[in-house]
Amino acid sequence: MLRRLVRAALPLVALLVLVACGGGGEVPNFSYHGRLADGQWIRVRNLKGSVTVEPSRDGQLVIEGRGVTRSRHFETVQFQTLDGADGMTVCAVWGSGTCEAGHLDVSAGSRFWDKVAGRGEVRVEWTVQLPAGARLDVRDVDGTVLVTGATSDVLVHTINGSIDATTAGGAVELVAVNGNVTATLTGAPTRLTLKTVNGSATATLPRDMSATVALGSVRGAIGSDFAITTSGALNKRKLEGTIGNGGVPIELKTVNGSVGMRKGA
Repeated sequence: MLRRLVRAALPLVALLVLVACGGGGEVPNFSYHGRLADGQWIRVRNLKGSVTVEPSRDGQLVIEGRGVTRSRHFETVQFQTLDGADGMTVCAVWGSGTCEAGHLDVSAGSRFWDKVAGRGEVRVEWTVQLPAGARLDVRDVDGTVLVTGATSDVLVHTINGSIDATTAGGAVELVAVNGNVTATLTGAPTRLTLKTVNGSATATLPRDMSATVALGSVRGAIGSDFAITTSGALNKRKLEGTIGNGGVPIELKTVNGSVGMRKGA
């Protein structure tokens, strides 16, 4: 069903691509509304701009991509989609980049000529309404990512921007370079990884959480509302041990910033 829906949407995407490719004219936009089966992935690939994810209002997958610029003549941006057996990928592509499910390749080639021609910057702001049970994978370069009301796996990578995600469980991986990473779990995850270089890493977990934890900060404080059972010598830069009965792997690490585990309501 997903394959048929995505293919049906492709003529619309092609039309939007034609609008987007000019150096002037209208700023590109993208819209999709369709079904995503329980357990399938929605993957969002972006270069510049924020991604906001919220619960679906009608049980369907809804995606809106909005180009934003302050210039009358702007760089080349187009939208592309890929469908696969495990879900759907949507990309905002600058220049001659390509849409890839497995890695971020959304900018290449003709962006150089956009700059030579003095074309203004375009940022793409994404809004996703995520159905219950759907899995989320977001990769951005320059933009914040906010996720609320997820119920399954959440994987988010960005370079310049903070990440704040709330989910009921599944595998959670939030990775940034310049920005805070924050996760709120309303249920126990299967694994939790929060990493950044310049920023804090903070997880709010169920009060009865049991996990095997590894916390680390090179230049910052390490704190926990949970009692952590450790063995061996203490180290001010890292803290490893178990909370409760152990089990679920939790890793929170940063270089310049604090690390903390908090008890939820």
